[in-house]
Amino acid sequence: MSEEDERALESSLADVQLLGSGTQVQLAREFALDFARKGNADLDELLESLRRDLRRELDLGSVSDRVVHLRIERAATDPQTSKSPE
Repeated sequence: MSEEDERALESSLADVQLLGSGTQVQLAREFALDFARKGNADLDELLESLRRDLRRELDLGSVSDRVVHLRIERAATDPQTSKSPE
């Protein structure tokens, strides 16, 4: 995780703790403690709670599918952007 990603995560958790529901504040706290202890943690419950509340506020229908995460990682040198000597 880059330093920029770390700052974004810290800021996002602070926002949830300030503006989230009681359940979301508790889930953010659990995430932060797990992350501090283990170096990683599960965000699914918190994301689902945030999505549920946001969809309700926007008067959208509920979604029963769980959150799916996609992470694409690139090697330090991307062969498509590197020029080889000719």
